[in-house]
Amino acid sequence: MEKNLYIKTEPGGKVSFGRLSESDLDLFSKSKINNKLSADILYKLKKGLPPYRLVEGVVNSGNNGEIGNEGYIDLDKLAISIPYDDEKKYQTGTYIAYLSLSKVSIEFKITDKFSESYDSKKLSELSVAIILPDCVTNGIYSDLKFNIVTGYKYDGKIIKNANKGMVHRGYDESVTIFSVGNNKITVLYKSENSSEIFF
Repeated sequence: MEKNLYIKTEPGGKVSFGRLSESDLDLFSKSKINNKLSADILYKLKKGLPPYRLVEGVVNSGNNGEIGNEGYIDLDKLAISIPYDDEKKYQTGTYIAYLSLSKVSIEFKITDKFSESYDSKKLSELSVAIILPDCVTNGIYSDLKFNIVTGYKYDGKIIKNANKGMVHRGYDESVTIFSVGNNKITVLYKSENSSEIFF
C-alpha cells in the first residue's frame, strides 16, 4: 500500500517559546538601551536552542484523540505555554515568544507493505498544543489557540521526513517579550516583521 497525503493549513509555520535566561535578560536590558533586540537572543530563539523550544509544521485544532486534519491528534504532554507553580499560578519570570506564520502545506507518502489499503484510523498527528496569552499576536492571525503538528505515525511507526519541504507563501514574523509576576502579565517588547517597540 502506498498513499500520498497533501495537507494545507492557515496558519502554520514555526513557534518558539521559553523563559529568558539570566544572560539573555542582561542582553535584553542592553537591547533597550540600543532600541534593538539582541541578535544573539533572536538566533537562539529562531533555532530553538536552550532555553527555548521550537516547533514547526502545519496546524490542527482539537484535543488528544480527536480527529485532526487527516488522522487522530496525539498531543505531546508538554504544551508551549507559561509553566505553573505549585499553587497553579503562572511561574514568575520573563518570557519570549517567536511566531513565524503563513499559509503552509506539506506532502508526503505513506507506505505499508503489510497492508493492501490505507486506513486513516491508523494515522496519528503528533502535535504540540500552543497555549499563549492574548498579548502574543502575529500580523493577520489573531486566533493563536491551535496545535502544531511536528510529525506523523502510521500504525504506530514514525513516518520519516513527513515535515520536510514545507511550502509557504512568505512568513509573517513577530516577537513578544513579557514578564509574569503575581499571576499578572506585562508586555515589555513587541515586534512585527521589522517594526520594534520597547515598553
